[in-house]
Formats: sequence, C-alpha cells, structure tokens
Amino acid sequence: WLMFFGLISIILSPAMIFRKIALRNNKKGWVYFITGLGVGFFSLAVARGLAFLLTRFEILALNDSYIPALIIFIGLPALLVAMAVMLFRRSMLPQ
Repeated sequence: WLMFFGLISIILSPAMIFRKIALRNNKKGWVYFITGLGVGFFSLAVARGLAFLLTRFEILALNDSYIPALIIFIGLPALLVAMAVMLFRRSMLPQ
C-alpha cells in the first residue's frame, strides 16, 4: 500500500499544485493540471529508466532489500516533482 499511495501522490500532487498556482495567477487551471500530470509521469519514467540501468549493470540487486527500490521509485520521483514545483512557482512570480 505504501508504494501505491506513494505513486499516486507523485502523479497527482504536482497536478493539483500546478493548478492551484495557475488559478492564483489568473491562468487556466486545467492546462496546468495536465502539465502537472506530465511532470509526475515523467519523473516516474526517469526513475524506471534509472532502476533499469542499475539492475542491468548489476549495481543494484532488487532481491537483496526493498529499501533501495523504495528510494529509487518513491524518493527520486518525489525529489524531481519537488524541484519542478519550485521552478514552476518561481516562474509564475510577478516580475
């Protein structure tokens, strides 16, 4: 359940935050909601690619422990989403 709710929050949280920031700045919220969904899916794709490379070159063995897999599939996308939200928030500031 932890992985499920973690993945759902990685997908939906940037979408909701992008929409809220866009509405606060009088922009169309649904466009930024879809953009936020794209950010969530992109971060998961990056994590999946990194995990594939790490297991392909036998740097990481997923049979040993689930903690490295949890860090790769939850921690890395959450970090990427947080960076995207901060950059988006900064770009929407009035100049």
